[in-house]
Amino acid sequence: MKPSLRKQLGVRRRAALLEQLESRRLLAAVSPPAFLQWFDSSFDTVEQRTPDIFQTGYGAVWLPPPGRADSGEQSVGYDAYDRFDLGSPDHETLYGTEAGLKSVATAFERAGVALQIDAI
Repeated sequence: MKPSLRKQLGVRRRAALLEQLESRRLLAAVSPPAFLQWFDSSFDTVEQRTPDIFQTGYGAVWLPPPGRADSGEQSVGYDAYDRFDLGSPDHETLYGTEAGLKSVATAFERAGVALQIDAI
């Protein structure tokens, strides 16, 4: 190999290495991904929209308290009646059922999106 060719390859390798290091430095300066506060949809809708959440770059989704509330099926969950009753197929909460919540959690895990539940 000619010395001039060897020198060109060395310059290219150094440039590629510097580019990799620069991109790592830039990544370190980026803020963490935003989270979405999503309090107005059923678990089924949230699960169906998981690809949209992922594509828009959200890192986490914050959902309301999933437990049974004192004001009936239309309560948003902040008047807790039974925190451990997450809804059943024959008696859903405003957002759905326990199975629906587990399905959302599984979909988010596959998409790399954190799930945060508001607990009171």
